Amino acid sequence: MQQPKGLLPYQNTPQWQRAVTLLQNHCSQILIGIQPENLYFWESNIAHRPFLIDNQILGNHGPATAFFTVAEFLQNQPEFDGVMILGCDYPLLTSASTNSLFSHFQGDSRLNPVCFENPNDEKPEPLLAIYTREILADYMQAYKENPQLSPRKFFENWPIQRIKHTHPEELTSVDTPEMYHEILQKMQ
Repeated sequence: MQQPKGLLPYQNTPQWQRAVTLLQNHCSQILIGIQPENLYFWESNIAHRPFLIDNQILGNHGPATAFFTVAEFLQNQPEFDGVMILGCDYPLLTSASTNSLFSHFQGDSRLNPVCFENPNDEKPEPLLAIYTREILADYMQAYKENPQLSPRKFFENWPIQRIKHTHPEELTSVDTPEMYHEILQKMQ
């Protein structure tokens, strides 16, 4: 994409800012997870925002590294029951969607992770989910035993609460320049 996806503008607002808006009513702390090689882009474009920089000591394992970094962060934050991981490439996501995730995480199911289910393949969307420290620690351990284990594969076999989305187009992930331009046209 030639730049971090979180910096891509949609309707004159960078995606990171759209994501923060979706989370601000639910989260006591919002961190932007970034890869160390993108730190310059972020510092150049966003002043005074708290970042969670992927810990490369844990390895460079794509999205799994972000999960490991969050798990490590939670070890030092006992006050948090859970953490929402919101990927930077879901520009069509609405507040109704994030409200739905948080409402499913409340009450008796507070210790049970929750995610959206992909409508195309009925698999979990690991980058649109709320996790507990326990499940993230379990993923780290499982990954050590099987380094081919992606977050999606792991959570597919875990009793994570899956929510069917009433507007599945919101789960569209922008992964290519062509998809970015297609989404921009949809938004107009």
